[in-house]
Amino acid sequence: MRDLDRRDLELVLEAIADIDHDATPTARRLARVAAALSVPAVSQCLHATAASEYADAAEAL
Repeated sequence: MRDLDRRDLELVLEAIADIDHDATPTARRLARVAAALSVPAVSQCLHATAASEYADAAEAL
């Protein structure tokens, strides 16, 4: 995984955690998350969230 992909994954995971804590992401952040999710290395890693405590927040995102 490239450093850029890793940063994109961290961005998405942070957004999921924020939603889990009832924070509402800004439009700008949602746009960045959408761009990050278009990276195959990032979107493929997110399947693991389905079996985690963040499953509901990930689905909400």
